[in-house]
Amino acid sequence: MEYNKPDALVLTGNLAENWRVFREAFEIYIEAAGLTSASNKRQVAIFLNLVGKEGLERYNTLKFENAEDNKKIEQVLNAFQDYCKPKKNILHSRYIFYKRSQKENESIEEFLSACRGLIKDCEFKSHEEILRDKIVLDTRDGETRDKLIKQADVTLETAIDTLRIAEIQRRELNQMKEIGEKQNEVNAVHSKVRGGKRTNQAQHHYTQNNGNNGHRGQCQTNQRQAKGYNQQEESQQVVKNKGNFSVNNKKTNNNCNRSDKLCKYCNFMHGKGKCPAYGKKCLKCNKFNHFQNVCKSEIAFVENVDGLSIDNYFCSTVYTMNTFAVSWSETILVENKSINFKLDTGSDVNLLTLNDFNLIKNNCSFKNLVVNRRPINLQAYGGSNINTYFTVDLKVKLREKEYILNFVIVENHCKPILGLHSCIQLGLINKVENVDKILSLNDVLQNYCTVFTGLGNFPDEYSIQLKPNAIPVTNVPHRVPINIQDKLKCELDRLVSEKIIREINEPTEWVNRLVIVEKKNGSMRLCLDPRDLNENIIHEYCVIPTLSDLSSKLKNARVFSVFDLKDGFWQIKLDLESSKLCTFGTMFGTFCFNRLPFGINNAAEICQKWNMKVFGGIENVFIYLDDILVFGDTEAQHDCALKQVLDLAMKNNIKFNKNKIQYKVDKVNYLGHTFSYEGMKPDSDRIKSIFEYEVPKTIKYLQRFLGMVNYVGNFIPNLAMLTKPLRDLLKKNNEFVWTSIHNESVNKLKTLIASPSVLRNYDNTKDVIIQTDSSKFAIGCVLLQEGRPVCFKSKSLSETEINYGQVDKEFLHVTVQTDHLPLISLMKKNINDIPSKRLQCIKVKLSRYDINLIHVPGKKMFIADALSRACISSRDNDDVDIDVSDVVHSINMSTNIRNEFVQETIKDDLLKQLVYVCKNGWPKHNNKVSRELKPYFNMRYQISFEDDLLFLNNRVFVPMKLQNKIVFKLHETHLGICKTKTRARSLFYWKGLDKDIEEYIGNCAVCNKFRSENIKDPMICQEVPNLPFEKVACDILDYGKDTYLVLVDYYSGWLELNYLSSKTSSHIIKILKVIFSIHGIPKQLVADNMPFNSNEFQNFATDWEFVITTSSPRYPKSNGLAEKGVSIAKSILKRSDEGKVDKQLMLLEYRNSAIIGSKFSPAQLLMSRTLRSKIPILNNALQPTDLLTKTWKPGKIINKYNTPRSYVFSDDTGNNKRRNIVHLRPAGKQLRYNLYKDNNIVSKPSWIRKRRVVPPTKLNL
Repeated sequence: MEYNKPDALVLTGNLAENWRVFREAFEIYIEAAGLTSASNKRQVAIFLNLVGKEGLERYNTLKFENAEDNKKIEQVLNAFQDYCKPKKNILHSRYIFYKRSQKENESIEEFLSACRGLIKDCEFKSHEEILRDKIVLDTRDGETRDKLIKQADVTLETAIDTLRIAEIQRRELNQMKEIGEKQNEVNAVHSKVRGGKRTNQAQHHYTQNNGNNGHRGQCQTNQRQAKGYNQQEESQQVVKNKGNFSVNNKKTNNNCNRSDKLCKYCNFMHGKGKCPAYGKKCLKCNKFNHFQNVCKSEIAFVENVDGLSIDNYFCSTVYTMNTFAVSWSETILVENKSINFKLDTGSDVNLLTLNDFNLIKNNCSFKNLVVNRRPINLQAYGGSNINTYFTVDLKVKLREKEYILNFVIVENHCKPILGLHSCIQLGLINKVENVDKILSLNDVLQNYCTVFTGLGNFPDEYSIQLKPNAIPVTNVPHRVPINIQDKLKCELDRLVSEKIIREINEPTEWVNRLVIVEKKNGSMRLCLDPRDLNENIIHEYCVIPTLSDLSSKLKNARVFSVFDLKDGFWQIKLDLESSKLCTFGTMFGTFCFNRLPFGINNAAEICQKWNMKVFGGIENVFIYLDDILVFGDTEAQHDCALKQVLDLAMKNNIKFNKNKIQYKVDKVNYLGHTFSYEGMKPDSDRIKSIFEYEVPKTIKYLQRFLGMVNYVGNFIPNLAMLTKPLRDLLKKNNEFVWTSIHNESVNKLKTLIASPSVLRNYDNTKDVIIQTDSSKFAIGCVLLQEGRPVCFKSKSLSETEINYGQVDKEFLHVTVQTDHLPLISLMKKNINDIPSKRLQCIKVKLSRYDINLIHVPGKKMFIADALSRACISSRDNDDVDIDVSDVVHSINMSTNIRNEFVQETIKDDLLKQLVYVCKNGWPKHNNKVSRELKPYFNMRYQISFEDDLLFLNNRVFVPMKLQNKIVFKLHETHLGICKTKTRARSLFYWKGLDKDIEEYIGNCAVCNKFRSENIKDPMICQEVPNLPFEKVACDILDYGKDTYLVLVDYYSGWLELNYLSSKTSSHIIKILKVIFSIHGIPKQLVADNMPFNSNEFQNFATDWEFVITTSSPRYPKSNGLAEKGVSIAKSILKRSDEGKVDKQLMLLEYRNSAIIGSKFSPAQLLMSRTLRSKIPILNNALQPTDLLTKTWKPGKIINKYNTPRSYVFSDDTGNNKRRNIVHLRPAGKQLRYNLYKDNNIVSKPSWIRKRRVVPPTKLNL
């Protein structure tokens, strides 16, 4: 019999899956063909025959451990398995598993099967529990999930069965619901109000005629025959049912089951006694036998019964359909519930089905809903009636605007409808009278609403190019004031949700700092400080147009409009690599910009280039960065260009700011000038401060005035001659005397400034005339077209220039001049090193320009110096669209505390001086500063006076009178010294702040009472005695029910372990006497207190002439050697009991074993020999030996070394050596007298311990 052979193995695509399928097919084929008993060689041959050409080639390259393995089928399969199956990344597999959740319309079986497949690669220890948690927590059935969580001991099988049953019930209920739904839709409803008597027939029930009576979908009304109720009573019963508007619709159709009706307990149709709500608890009121969607407990309705008239409504057509045109529908939020409405311009009323109303009612929290039960007759085409229940006013929301609309609640077989009046009110339908009518601004905003909403996105992505030798820089994020941290978090979340930025969890080479800018409306703008990045970006050059370029384009323009791109830079998307370059760090994580951020130095050129790419081909359009000027000689020409701009914006998903539109004006403010058909002139707001300048009374004021006049020199003809009398006053040899001539000159200049000449827009198609004139003292010229000026130029001549024949000028580069020297250093600083937030904001604005900042004395800064001192008080808020998050915002004060700070700052002598120098400027040199201000001179650039408060960077100066109060406030919660000082340093400043806080907290009674334990003292190293058993440590060991005395020798480490039948002093003394009789009496015994501090023990120490040193109470660590001995002894006892070994034998081996860190054992150090044990040993090891052969040598101390306890000495050979005090001892009197005259000692090398018996030089007592 021929069997199906598996397809050849495919070695491309998902290799692991291809191999799994092939191997299963191959094993099935071998089994089916009866080849399992065949030899390995034959099975391998069959495998290679089936695996295909690619598989055979791969087989020839595989390596096997043994040469014969390539003929064994199991080895060949395993080799292919290793080749095809990739190495598992368990973390990645678990991530995929945890991220998997039940998809919409996915059954529990499908979800469970997917989870079982994913968990195979996760290598969990227990699959059952994790699978149970997964399907319970990630199911889309929230009610069943909550039910399972509340149960105890839920197994995987229980969870699967419960979810299956819930899924089946939900599916069956949906099927029953679909049986009762009808597909009819009511269109074109007209209303007509008639007076008349109130009818007692409330038509709440219907039968559907499918067209057999000649009318398409004609509705027929039927009288309800209900047991014990008349129609009026049932109508009232339905409306007065406060929590449930479901109606028991009984059908008279013979084919219908009488029991099929909408149940008031579950809102579904079912047979008698089969209500799914029976026995179930409501989630609203916690009562039984009904569902949440029909619960009556929450919403109270107020009925409005009007018995004066009956409203009659007529339907032009009633027909059945399954779908309707999408273009004539709109999804609207009705009480926060999305409902899709049919837009019907032929209807005067709005229709809403009863089911939709019940869903709205269950999903919202309104308390008093006004229901109008006024009788309503709704008739379809042909006169058939449609059942209605009541009318109600509901709140709807569309395009961020809210409205109140009236709805007629009808039967469920109808479609929701919005009538004509509501469509117009919501702006869904516009009345078009003339197709050729020119649209107004409202029409533009409405027809192109998508262009003015949301965030735009240019079609392409931008890639930031770096220089080849760019070195990445990672900047640490700076701290953010506490009071704006929440706002920053919200702004970051908003930008992440809008996909302007994204959180990044991988390391990046470039990390920039973040600058927070606060707009005037209180919102934030996040900007980068890419100072290091900007230095390495390859600049993208694009020609930015000038006023001359604009003037030449507007030669005949009469109609103007200006559109500003909304968040223009953010509409340019970055590619992945460029996005990583724009990474910044915050306290909430690391993020990177997906869009072009503010701060990139060539962002302006990029914006200009991309706007030119989209809009540059349109006639009558001028683009300057993100401002687009649309103009035209006629309105039709303007509208043609406008339509192209808006169409291209819509096509390319570019958004404009509707709040900054200048629409169809005859004069437009653009780039600081006013443009019209007549030409160009300076913006009146720009020259207002110049016109209101006072009459100059000194040379400096005159210099400023003349500089100010030169600012508008392009608009004033013959300027040099007009200013000649004024310039003469500035000559050094002339006395400054103000006369009427000078007044006349000033007044004439002001008159010309107040009404400057309108410069004609330059037209490159017309002839140009340049008129020049010269005098002895000045030269001037004017550019004319058709007799009208395009530009004025004038220049006064110096004494030397009068003799010039021609003056050549060359404009090399743009230079910014300032008379404030500190700005030079500030411009070179990093943004976050600049103290003032306001200066940081200005630095961000200037970051896109390549500025050469130079210092020029103020007397030579004619224009800027004059304008800065002659400004008027009024200010247009529109000139500044953003304000920096100022330092004042960093300290959130109540009004009372702030007023107290302001008052005390004024009274404080030191702060008054600081305020004065902040306002009037610091002296140039430290020696000119008062003694009180000298400590602040070096930090003068960080001190500022803002909002009547004095600041050092972001810290407010605290007047002396309030310092104690601030310290009390800071320590009110009794934080520690470090935390309190850290908190204070971020908010306040005064000299001696840290010292005051330390002193206050040091005297705080509460803190002293609950102060933490003292820091542990450093360990005191015990001095090693010179002789064995000179100093011993002793302690008592409790082991089980037994008690032992432990004694350890400080010199040798010899351990004594003796059983105690009693802990009394007398018994311990008996044991010690035996030990001392063997090893000798020590000089010092170190022990704990009890019982070694008893009188009996003290008497024993006195009689035997040794000293007892006891440790501090409750601090046994001070007797460290004894504690270590106890630990060793306890270990010996445990091992002895467990191993059934004599503990005395174990003690013997311990004493014979070398101490860690030494090559000698306790027995060798104490007895100069090894003790005989059960272990074989040479005889010479059992003989006493002098282990330390070195002897003491005489020497003389030269001086003390610079390290602790270290001395330099000279030995008897004259060599200088250094030794520790441990290796030195005083010499005898005779030796000192014979060898040296002063400061004699005997020294031994550091590695020697003296063991030989020598005649003592000092008696050891």
